[in-house]
Formats: sequence, C-alpha cells, structure tokens
Amino acid sequence: MRATKAKTASRGFTLMEIMLVLVLLGSMATLVLKTLPSSSRELSQESDQLTVALQWAAQQAELDGKIYGLSLSPHQWQLMTLNSQPHKRGESYLWPNHYWHPVSIGKLQQQRPLPDNLTLALALQDQPIPLNTMQDESLIDEPKVIFFPGGESSPFELTLSDLEGQTRIITEHGVQPDTEASDPLLPPHAASTGASAA
Repeated sequence: MRATKAKTASRGFTLMEIMLVLVLLGSMATLVLKTLPSSSRELSQESDQLTVALQWAAQQAELDGKIYGLSLSPHQWQLMTLNSQPHKRGESYLWPNHYWHPVSIGKLQQQRPLPDNLTLALALQDQPIPLNTMQDESLIDEPKVIFFPGGESSPFELTLSDLEGQTRIITEHGVQPDTEASDPLLPPHAASTGASAA
C-alpha cells in the first residue's frame, strides 16, 4: 500500500508550485510591458487628462460665473479664463476690453504640451478648424472651445491621434467610445441602418 502512495505523490506538480510559476511569469510579463513604449497608453492618459480639464472648466464656468476656454495648437493645449484685467497676450477680439488669462489648477499646468508622438485636431460643428502652429506667446490664440456660465459650451470634437493612427475623440460629452470601422462608401448614419434595411 505504501508503494502506491509514493507513486501517486510524485506524478505531478502541487498547486503551490503551479501558482508560484504563474506569479513569476506574470511579474516578468508586467516588467517587459512596462519597459516597452506604449503610445496607446500615452494616448489614453492624455485624452483622460484633457477630458478632466474640460469637465473642470465647464463646471468652474458655472460655479464662478465666468467664461472659460481652451486654447490649443496641434501639440499643446491650455485652459484660459476671460476677465477685464489686462494681460500681456492682448485683448480678446471677440470680447472687447476683456483678456484671456491662463488657468493653473493643481496638477493641470498653464500649458500642457503633448508627447512628441501625439497631435490634436479640432472640429467645430463638423467643420475642421486650422490650429495655430506658432509658438509665440505674445500672439494671443483666442480659445476656440468656450464654456459659458449658463452651462452652455461650443459644440466641439477634439481628435487626439498618435503616429500609429490610433485616435481618441473628445466632445463636450467626454471621450467617445471606440467605434468599429464602417463602410467608407456609406454616410455614417447610413452605415448603421444599412444592414437592417437589407
């Protein structure tokens, strides 16, 4: 009877040994993934950061009773607020005798440069808006995305893209979920109804 017990005990690995191997493999995989550059991780982090800043500006506009805006270029963005105090960047051309001032809140910097592999694009009311690529701070870049004290905002679509072609779309409602590729020959609304009509 003892001989059969010894044979069954040496047939395989114990649960503890298997778990130890899995933990070691998982740890090694995590270390390898953390050392690899991940543009999708950067894309996600930057879109989250921008979304939080936009939500903050919308809420703050209502709380403060002030106008807030987002000034941006293809490689950076900046939250601003409008008031009557003069500023070196010059007078707003939409609101005479008012000036845009950079906003600094906690970890949100006055200017937020994007990583080199990311770019921003803007569309207002489905029309692409060219972004100023000049880095001269003396030239005012009037914010194009505006948040008003009454809770209104300009309808916008910000597209954050990386060099691999991955994108995140941010609207006044937040980050849009990833959508499946549709038939490029059909308009967007027809692509979703085309399959049900067939």
